[in-house]
Amino acid sequence: MADDQKPAGESGDAEDVRLMRLVSRGDMRAFEEIIERHQSLVAGTVARMLGSNSDVEDIAQQVFIRVWKSAGRYVPRRKIHHLVVKNTRKPRL
Repeated sequence: MADDQKPAGESGDAEDVRLMRLVSRGDMRAFEEIIERHQSLVAGTVARMLGSNSDVEDIAQQVFIRVWKSAGRYVPRRKIHHLVVKNTRKPRL
């Protein structure tokens, strides 16, 4: 994966913050970039939690929907992957 697609240190963190600010204003392209940058983390975390791959895509989609809905409340005190992982660990409703 190219450096511009995956967070790497502070430059990746700064890009995530920039993207989340755009997402909070409804920017769908920025949201797509967030997904591209973090989908491996989400899918891997979900697969480990489930122990199988049967529902990984559905749950990953739900995780990113939660990220989209919570983007307006995002405060860049922590790295974006903390938000993603937090939403991954929330139980499905």
